[in-house]
Amino acid sequence: MKGIILAGGQGTRLKPLTDEVPKPMLPLCGKPVMEYSIELLKKHGITDIAVTLHHLHHHITSYFGDGSKWGVRLHYFIEKEPLGTAGSLKNTCEFIDDHCVVISGDALTAIDLQSVFTYHHRQQSVMTIITKEVESPLDYGMVLRNASGFVEKFIEKPRRNEVTSNLINTGVYIVTKKVLHYIEENKPFDFSLDLIPELLKSNEKVCSYLTEDYWIDIGQIHHYRQANYDLLNQKPTLTFPLSTCIEEDVIIAEQVTIHPPVYIGKGVTIQKGATIGPYTTIGSNSLIGSSSSISYSVLLENVFVGEECHLYEATVASNASIQQRSTLSTLVIGGDCLNKSANELMKSTENPLFINGRVIVNAQEGKSPQAVFRLCQALRMSMPNESVIIVGSDDDRCAHLFSNILMSGLQLQNFKVYTVGALPLPQLRYQVTKEAADYMIYVHREPHRAGSFLCLEIYNETGCLIDSMVEWKVEKQYTSMTNLDVKIENVSPILKLKSNQKDYIDYLIRSINVSSVIGANISIIVVGPSFIKEMVHHLCDELRITRYVACGNEINEEDISVLIKKYRASFAMIMDEKGEFFSLYDENGRVLTETNILALYIYSVSLTKKRSIIPVPVHYPSSLELLASRLHGKLVRVKSQKRALLNVLGPIHFQVDALYALCQIIELLSIQLHSISALIETVPKIHIEKEHIFCPWESQGLVMRKLLEEFSDQQIELIDGVKVYHQNRGWTLILPHGEMPALTIYSEATNELLAKELSTYVMRKIREYQEK
Repeated sequence: MKGIILAGGQGTRLKPLTDEVPKPMLPLCGKPVMEYSIELLKKHGITDIAVTLHHLHHHITSYFGDGSKWGVRLHYFIEKEPLGTAGSLKNTCEFIDDHCVVISGDALTAIDLQSVFTYHHRQQSVMTIITKEVESPLDYGMVLRNASGFVEKFIEKPRRNEVTSNLINTGVYIVTKKVLHYIEENKPFDFSLDLIPELLKSNEKVCSYLTEDYWIDIGQIHHYRQANYDLLNQKPTLTFPLSTCIEEDVIIAEQVTIHPPVYIGKGVTIQKGATIGPYTTIGSNSLIGSSSSISYSVLLENVFVGEECHLYEATVASNASIQQRSTLSTLVIGGDCLNKSANELMKSTENPLFINGRVIVNAQEGKSPQAVFRLCQALRMSMPNESVIIVGSDDDRCAHLFSNILMSGLQLQNFKVYTVGALPLPQLRYQVTKEAADYMIYVHREPHRAGSFLCLEIYNETGCLIDSMVEWKVEKQYTSMTNLDVKIENVSPILKLKSNQKDYIDYLIRSINVSSVIGANISIIVVGPSFIKEMVHHLCDELRITRYVACGNEINEEDISVLIKKYRASFAMIMDEKGEFFSLYDENGRVLTETNILALYIYSVSLTKKRSIIPVPVHYPSSLELLASRLHGKLVRVKSQKRALLNVLGPIHFQVDALYALCQIIELLSIQLHSISALIETVPKIHIEKEHIFCPWESQGLVMRKLLEEFSDQQIELIDGVKVYHQNRGWTLILPHGEMPALTIYSEATNELLAKELSTYVMRKIREYQEK
């Protein structure tokens, strides 16, 4: 078997360490990390090794040469432009025979490859992914596998609401030559983002080998430092002689104290009274000044540390100089200037920037404007230069103020900014699809949190939320940012964009059969913010509905029944501040459940749009499927998050646009000549229970995986969370909450007692897995 080491990455998250050194050449206790990979392959009899290169490739070729020093043969494949991890594999096609092991050049591992080879051949898969258990999979590729070890689902960099396993992709694979047929030539193609999803989509056998052997990816600063600690601690069981290693030509003055474990490279000078260690590595030809102390730190080569310095959990790049009497803790020091510090990369498990597709800001915190400016800089570092961004808000005064702060921050990052003021979010989504804009950002008050919390939602040019990988990139830029970089020169002015309200209303009217509505005996009540009231007036005028009442948010829910009775209304609708979601009351003043509202949506799609395929979120009951079947339609289950709904349904739709839903309900009642309560009576009765149970963030992946294993002998659906179909008894759906450390459980059955029984059993199991 042959081996392939992927060593072309730029190591962006390890800057400034990788400014002059490629990531695979970063030293771990005196040896480049890639050297450990070569030794591992050699240990398992793999001596024919291809190395894919791009960034600063001459450092690697000059150090390793033909590989004979290590008893292997190295073949270099240098890319003019980065091809991605899978594209790099395709570039080595002439080297690959059949099965080969692929390993990342920035991983330190002691994986037993022989056991993996045996497992791979037994499974007869086209690819075996070596997986490992972690507390949180948020920074990795998450792997869901079945009881036979085959991969059912793979999500790269999952968001909190997507966590359904604690198994992650280590970036070590066994592949067959067949996988090359799925990789496009001469263009970037990634294992996690492209190849693995394509293999699963094509029903190829991809299996997961779960290893308990040591593995760490050094791609982040705290991981790089931890790898050094682990080597000093002899954790990886790799060849490393002693807990304290002092290379040749080291000069140690008197009264120097060394606390093992430490590594001190060739030609290092340590002056009088210095204290080194524990868990410290010092690169070759470095100088440590007198009376300085260094612990839990990693210094690369040619580092100068002045007198009486104190370094703790510091990571210092090559050729850096640290001035005397400096105190540095949990910092990254670049080699191009004195004492240039950079904050540690934050772990995304702590405080993610995006929560269920939104950035949430506390407007009362003094640091909120600074956070918004940091977000703007992170957007600039993650998006194309000179992107055009439209900014709007709801009718809240605080949201309007923050939209102005946001626009100023975008200006200073050289974005072209347009403002539309206060308007419904669906209208702005519609507008961005008609304008020559790249993105839009909507600021609105967060209704479900006490205090002055605001939400920022970022959409692309199709009116859909930016995808989760773009979110992840923005988040990484935000959390690793060391200072704000504003550009005062050549700032473009903020331009006012003309409202497209008339075009939007015309679109809503065109979505229904106007002739069936005109003259219909319908009376409606709509409650919403001021810009909604104005649009309801326009809609009703166009549809010649004369019996309507449009009220502001001063009307509370208790008044609705009185208004319905007073005006003999066909229904009443209360819209939220964004004009997106709504609650609905029938002609008797009774509030409709979410399921009842979705039943009206199914009636509308089936009877007025004549569509046979109807997308519905995965957590809604099977009664809707029975209703759709009766209407000669078929439900297609989709994820319940708004991003998924927008991607499937589009920016203007019943489930994400209250004004659109208003038009569809008016049309439905006009052609049906039935009341809402009469339509709801026809929906089959099935009971559904909804529960929330506490589950710490760090336990959710393990708990979800254990549930998957618990019910492996039953039918399981993985569209969103884990949905288990109990034979002839109903189903249970377990979803990560996303905003709280909790799991949401839906259980459906033909009666309340059985539904409670199903949810109680699952909750008991969740508690049991947490205790273990």
